[in-house]
Amino acid sequence: MPELTTIEAAPPPRRINLTTARHLAREWRAVYREARCGRLPLADASRLAYLLQVGCRMYEVQTLEDRVAALEAQASEP
Repeated sequence: MPELTTIEAAPPPRRINLTTARHLAREWRAVYREARCGRLPLADASRLAYLLQVGCRMYEVQTLEDRVAALEAQASEP
């Protein structure tokens, strides 16, 4: 009778906090290090870096919108 082999499932990806530009930059550096050491294929690193860049742009826009709204609210007060 053939021997059964078990295959372990890959652990779920770690949860990453990407709520600030500092978090996004930290994750970008982690992607860079993984690619530089050869643990992450360059094509995957490029895609992840692009997504992080988009996230950073979205964070910048959101921050500016919040600041403008606060200034407009402050200016409209008597």
